[in-house]
Amino acid sequence: MQKIFNNKELKNAISLILTVGIGLIGSSMGSWDAKTDDFFYIKLISLITLSIIFIVFLILSYIYDRKETKILEARNKEIETLKNEIILKEKEIETYENSQISLSAIFEASANDINITANNIQKNNIVSLDNWNFKKECKWICEKVLSIITNLSINGDEFVVSIFQLNPLAKGKSKSITMIAHSSRFGNTPDIYEKPLSFRKNSEFYAVKLFKRNKHEIDVLIDKKEVNEKFIYKDENNHPDYSQYIAIPIHCSGNDMLSLLQIIAFGDSKIGQTKNEITQKINKYIFPYTQLGLMAYKYEKALLAGGYLVEKMRGGGSDE
Repeated sequence: MQKIFNNKELKNAISLILTVGIGLIGSSMGSWDAKTDDFFYIKLISLITLSIIFIVFLILSYIYDRKETKILEARNKEIETLKNEIILKEKEIETYENSQISLSAIFEASANDINITANNIQKNNIVSLDNWNFKKECKWICEKVLSIITNLSINGDEFVVSIFQLNPLAKGKSKSITMIAHSSRFGNTPDIYEKPLSFRKNSEFYAVKLFKRNKHEIDVLIDKKEVNEKFIYKDENNHPDYSQYIAIPIHCSGNDMLSLLQIIAFGDSKIGQTKNEITQKINKYIFPYTQLGLMAYKYEKALLAGGYLVEKMRGGGSDE
């Protein structure tokens, strides 16, 4: 039966035969007078039978057509889903390649700048990090991470990326953090940029809370509801329209958090639908940049220590 209705030529032929048969029988009925037509009842029964068969045929044809339409719609939907997945995978591959190129470019530029800085310290007794420093490296990282996140976005492009640093000289109750790098498509910087946030006086800031808890895991606030539950605003009726928040800690293994890479989405922009999806993207594309940040932090510390030793040795030599 299904083969008949799947075969359009055969289905049309049957429909044509039934239509012609009904037409011929109807024509042969003449005046529809049983008294003058000896075969009237035979014709009538044949007409009714063919009409019923034709009606059943049309109903079955409609049912099979609807079934076929639903199958085609489901297949088209599957094809569309596969196309979207292919586009997404191609986008992810392109993003991954670009992220590796960006990493290589930062490594190369950093290596040159670090080499110049180290030579100045060693040869000229100049302890200066004007040419290269951790803050400069963090600015590069924010710019590249913003580009990656924008490409990986499942919706919108309104994102900002910032890096906070634990102020190394502050201890105990005077501990604080400072936003030392920031990048966004809006081109502006927040009011707290380069201003210390005290653990004691600014404890309502979510970034401060993460530093105080010394959290080593990626923190994801998946939607506006969760963000608004965690964030404390000065004006609850007028505050930034955050849609997602991601915090990636930068720390030595087993030690306190040194820095924090923060990603915020605005409006309807989204990096992913679930926390697991976002975490996977962060680990694959962004985590290498946090390791680069850690390496830069240690290099700066080593350069400062090396400069101090050079100054001390040369100062000691002049006293003899």
